[in-house]
Amino acid sequence: MATLRCPNCGRVIPANPRIRNQTHCDLEACQKERKRLWQRRKMATDPDYKANQQECSKAWREQNPGYWKEYRESHPEAVERNRLRQRERNMARRKIAKMDTSSPVSEVMPGTYYLVPENLPVIANMDTSIRKITLVLMPYEALPSHARVIAKEDSIASPTSRF
Repeated sequence: MATLRCPNCGRVIPANPRIRNQTHCDLEACQKERKRLWQRRKMATDPDYKANQQECSKAWREQNPGYWKEYRESHPEAVERNRLRQRERNMARRKIAKMDTSSPVSEVMPGTYYLVPENLPVIANMDTSIRKITLVLMPYEALPSHARVIAKEDSIASPTSRF
């Protein structure tokens, strides 16, 4: 008789011949884990199922608007555990990104670059359409006041502006 090892509890059990693709044993905790894994896969692969689940969750939240607030008030240990786990996740990431900030390290290196249009005819005189720019990376606040005005004007200039 074939046996299998339950991935949840680690027990070695005889495989049930009536269950074709058996992966877990019959313990309640293992069956819950099996269902949780199935549901996670289903949510990732079936957009209709995911939309239905989201719709049901939304309807439940609308019917029970104060549930989570009451739960947090009556379960301070869960609130503290979640706070600690969130702090651990934040530490693992080392920072929480903000939408309106740019990364401190740029992949573009300072230097001289040439802007060359992509769709030039083969016969075209290349000198008339190439633009040379020099890129100096520094924080906006570090620029002198007269350069800040130029930088601001250049960053919002129209496509017909001069180079």
